[in-house]
Amino acid sequence: MKVVIDTNVLVSSFYGKGSPRKIIDLWKNGEIIVCLSKEIVDEYI
Repeated sequence: MKVVIDTNVLVSSFYGKGSPRKIIDLWKNGEIIVCLSKEIVDEYI
């Protein structure tokens, strides 16, 4: 499955074990593919 991870989800994943953390874990385990654009990367930075 391809997904776009919102900046709020990315930041929230550092502060707990809820849904944002689970999404990042799915990405780390190769269960989802994260799609990024230059604009999203710029927002992350």
